[in-house]
Amino acid sequence: MSPRPIVMYLGGFAHVGGIETFARDFLLAIAPHYPERQLVIWGARGKDHRLLNEIADSGARIFRSPWRWGCLWNLPDFLLIPTGLPAIRRAAAVVFKRPPPRPILGFLRRASRLFGPRIPFVLVMPYRPLEYWGKSPHAAEYEHFDIIAVQSQDGVRDLRNMGYRGRIENIPLLPPKTSAPVPYPSASGEGVIRLGFLGRIVPQKNLPYLLEIYRLLTQNPHPPARFELHLFGDGPQRNELQQKCADLQLPHVTFHGEIPRAGVPRAIDSCDLFLNTSLTEGQCLVALEVLSRGRPVIATPVGALPEVLRQKELGRVAPLDDPASFAASVNETIDAILDGRTTPDTVLRAFHLQFDYDAIVNRYLAVLASAAANGAP
Repeated sequence: MSPRPIVMYLGGFAHVGGIETFARDFLLAIAPHYPERQLVIWGARGKDHRLLNEIADSGARIFRSPWRWGCLWNLPDFLLIPTGLPAIRRAAAVVFKRPPPRPILGFLRRASRLFGPRIPFVLVMPYRPLEYWGKSPHAAEYEHFDIIAVQSQDGVRDLRNMGYRGRIENIPLLPPKTSAPVPYPSASGEGVIRLGFLGRIVPQKNLPYLLEIYRLLTQNPHPPARFELHLFGDGPQRNELQQKCADLQLPHVTFHGEIPRAGVPRAIDSCDLFLNTSLTEGQCLVALEVLSRGRPVIATPVGALPEVLRQKELGRVAPLDDPASFAASVNETIDAILDGRTTPDTVLRAFHLQFDYDAIVNRYLAVLASAAANGAP
């Protein structure tokens, strides 16, 4: 066990989000092996910040800069340096979930080498690099990282195509633990198929496309059934989408708003399957949450979703620009649910085979151990 702490250097920290959830899960998972854990962030505040409270309760120390203004000029990231640099210099390894602005990352890398041994920098990449950034002129910034963890083989290829020659690990994000299977609502015999969406209502999620798919499903229901669409989450596009539902006269669409964390399992259980129409994604923690409850997912082929859904029991990958084909994939999955080929049990068994929580935690621990032992891979 390393006597020095593992530091997570995350920069901006929201109340909810995939990066913030991963930080909580990661810091709690490694606690038995690394009691000394530190989180470096800016902007998060409030006694009701659930994720930060859970991190603090696990024994991790939180170093926070309160400054959160001037993001356009990266001002909060610059002002975080006096808080974050001392933590980095004492670290066994530093874990990032997003690269800081390029000048800041380069400065942290150089400054960390001034006194003492080389401090390994590890990046857990939430997105496919080329999908999210495009042909970034700043691809060289990844050379500051000793190890990069991605969630799909496509991510590995992207990094190599961008010229990164360091160590790459293909490791899933930490999945939720599976629960006892809950029957699908359609099993009640009411003739209702409940479709779900869980996430932020923002342009990245491509929700006008979701509404077009739903329109096709309701116009020609197969099998004959009453469809319902339940959207769990909130965001700046909510009013626009509600108006679009009215304009298209879409029946049985419910916007539930933001769901408290404790209510997410019940929200997932209330639907038969979930749809993800995103334009870009990482591994998509929401997809893992849905699958861990025994619900299949139909998703666009972005991020790591094709790799997540490579087992047919977990769902299907559908086109990003063909609502009729996407709707056909939804109907195929519904047929499998209604005739018993897809059940909560079959989804959970396939999910456990691909996303065994303990095995994935051990892979992250192995990366940290090798980094901390060698000072660099």
